[in-house]
Amino acid sequence: MGSTREMWRVGVRCWLFVALCSCVERCRGGNITVAVMLPDNHHKYAWALPRVLPALRMAHDDLARRGLLLGRSVHFLNFSTEAAGSCAESRAQVVAVDAKLYVRPDVFFGPGCVYPLASVGRFASHWRLPLFTAGGPAFGFDTGEEYRTIVRSGPSTTKLGDFANALHTHFNWTSRAMVIFHDLRQDDRPHYFLSEGIYLNLKNQMNVTVEAQPYEDDQKYYRELISFMREHGRRVTGLVTTDEKNARDTDVDLWAMTNQETGEYGRGSSYGSLITAHGKYQLFAKTGYFKMRDIQFNHLTRFIGACIDPPNICIVTEYCPRGSLQDILENESINLDWMFRYSLINDIVKGMNYLQNSYFGCHGNLKSSNCVVDSRFVLKITDYGLSSFRSSSENDDTHSLYAKKLWTAPELLIYDQHPPQGTQKGDVYSFGIILQEIALRNGPFYVEGMDLSPKEIVQKVRNGQKPYFRPSTDTRCHSEELTILMEGCWAEDPQERPDFGHIKIYMAKLNNSVAEQLKRGETVQAEAFDSVTIYFSDIVGFTSLSAESTPLQVVTLLNDLYTCFDAIIDNFDVYKVETIGDAYMVVSGLPVRNGKLHAREIASMSLALLEQVKTFKIRHRPNDQLRLRIGIHTGPVCAGVVGLKMPRYCLFGDTVNTASRMESNGEALRIHMSSATKEVLDEFGYFDLQLRGDVEMKGKGKMRTYWLLGRRTTHEDGPEFQLCHVVQWFSKWGPGTPGVDK
Repeated sequence: MGSTREMWRVGVRCWLFVALCSCVERCRGGNITVAVMLPDNHHKYAWALPRVLPALRMAHDDLARRGLLLGRSVHFLNFSTEAAGSCAESRAQVVAVDAKLYVRPDVFFGPGCVYPLASVGRFASHWRLPLFTAGGPAFGFDTGEEYRTIVRSGPSTTKLGDFANALHTHFNWTSRAMVIFHDLRQDDRPHYFLSEGIYLNLKNQMNVTVEAQPYEDDQKYYRELISFMREHGRRVTGLVTTDEKNARDTDVDLWAMTNQETGEYGRGSSYGSLITAHGKYQLFAKTGYFKMRDIQFNHLTRFIGACIDPPNICIVTEYCPRGSLQDILENESINLDWMFRYSLINDIVKGMNYLQNSYFGCHGNLKSSNCVVDSRFVLKITDYGLSSFRSSSENDDTHSLYAKKLWTAPELLIYDQHPPQGTQKGDVYSFGIILQEIALRNGPFYVEGMDLSPKEIVQKVRNGQKPYFRPSTDTRCHSEELTILMEGCWAEDPQERPDFGHIKIYMAKLNNSVAEQLKRGETVQAEAFDSVTIYFSDIVGFTSLSAESTPLQVVTLLNDLYTCFDAIIDNFDVYKVETIGDAYMVVSGLPVRNGKLHAREIASMSLALLEQVKTFKIRHRPNDQLRLRIGIHTGPVCAGVVGLKMPRYCLFGDTVNTASRMESNGEALRIHMSSATKEVLDEFGYFDLQLRGDVEMKGKGKMRTYWLLGRRTTHEDGPEFQLCHVVQWFSKWGPGTPGVDK
């Protein structure tokens, strides 16, 4: 046992020495930085961080005692590449890039799992940094150009294929079967890569027949198999070298000295879904899921995931708390001025223009119920892509089925089941129907003076008799330019309809006319709100922090912070008013009233922001804690658009001043609230509050205030609350969230 441990120490020392020697020429400053990127779970991975890092430190001390470091110091930095208890490819990528940007390492140790190593290995080769790993057994790492700086100290599946060839030749085996155990692991697939190494090696040297014969695994023999291996198996180790591909090679390769490079021509045949007879094959990759994941646009909902296991087939997308455009248009209590309507129309045009120029090409199911609105009243298009998920569950002659076809173009109605992916001109027709919905707010395909069922409307449109049956327009309710656009979009001939690129240009002209009306004060009027809750926050010590930072660092800090904040407030029924420097202002209860829920929404949002700040990292000062100070107050306000050169939606009233005082008289990393807000929150019964006392405030005298400490989850929390927190977790841990210590 002692000799095995000593041999292991010698091996680690040798690899570290090789790594440090490779850095000597580049590291002229006397210091060598080693970045160790491995998972924390030492029970699951033999080369986990708790095992490897101490070994590297021991090897470093040994090399230093022997005088082999030539007076250079070695600085070890350890990073975890683990998420949810397993290797995480996205985590490893972020760690590698952050390490390169901020600590500039001279050599990498890890990752070990195949998928994280594939990504980081490409980065390391591009940066020309050596990367040492005990993992990476897959056949793909033999590609010299793509992974030219990777050195693998662990086994390689290519060597396993060579071993299988030699074994079969020695015993003259001609019939073979490959058994693969589906382990259902998400972080790595070692059995797949092992079989890949054998298969790719065997198929080049002999006639291979692949048959798929799945069977159920038998659990009862596992214990017997493990006992047999423990009693009769043995491990052999010895001297190793590296081959031309930087993979470990046992230094006993006498069998490789014979001429084994002579090739053989053979004709392959197989029966299965991956390979067909005579070598002609086709792989049907489900690229739609990956393309959906890559879609990132302000006016398209983010794709989070999908469940494809029947009967629970579903798609999970970004949560938009304001509901669908159809819900907003049919809610008579919401007053929509034309500035806001044109904003919604513009959002649809931008989203569709982006979608039609993307991989998907068209929507196929565009309608007002598939346009959703987030907490900042930004419209986003949903239900795009993955057309194979769409299947009609209604009978062929139901009211619901025909109601869904009111947005369908006439050339698609001739099909009993029109192509789910749709057409670009069909999307333009659907957009024209949505325009009429927004303009008149009388539902889809409103025809003045006629009370027709959806089935009757669809049949009239499908017949295509002149004059073509179309919805009503009313220039008393909307501009003549909008009428022209609507009629152009629902033209009978698809070729006469404009595309979204031209519609975008046309809308820019319409927006100019709306701006002129705004300048003349003809459309937007101020509105009074009886009760809203206002949030103010700033950063304690921001002035001194700015003085000690460059202007670019300050801008980067605020951009990271507010990008993080904006992702969180999307999950609550709030409206972002403005940001000025380090000040952040949010309100709930306007422009859409929500009863007394505004206090609950602001309180929950404040707790979420405060929790996020505790893990927020300042890029140029990662050891400093960002100290956020929050104040909230409830009361009446007046809101309206102010200004001609650059119109802004502003709030007025004493409530705004009091909320600002709550923030300025608060404390860092605490939420300070007024008694007015406390009274509203008491009605919900699940917020933890603490009396602060009477506080003297400028211009207000003494006011009794409270600290908001937390919120208890209760049975009253509906699915919306739970879903909002699920989305919040995705936003927090998903790729692209800046400033978060992932």
